[in-house]
Amino acid sequence: MHEKFTIKSLAGLLFFLTFWLTSVAQVNLHSSDFNTSQGEGYTLQGAIGNTPWMVSRPGADWGARIHNDILELTNTASAQDNAIGWVFVHLDAGEF
Repeated sequence: MHEKFTIKSLAGLLFFLTFWLTSVAQVNLHSSDFNTSQGEGYTLQGAIGNTPWMVSRPGADWGARIHNDILELTNTASAQDNAIGWVFVHLDAGEF
């Protein structure tokens, strides 16, 4: 005797396939351990020291640094007043 194919069994199959495909398909493109300090000062724009990491920001007082094994982003990178905005770091796609 055949069982009916139910919504519950379909959901279970999709759940299994989603997690199985996700675990099989993951590829590590880049890894950084930030273990080489670039100094205590913050980079306000461009490359962080001699690393491939680049800083982008819209205004004053935002910056990033690699120091004490940490990539740190801040809104107190200079003596200027804190400003509304954002900061992010990124790698060139060629690093992958």
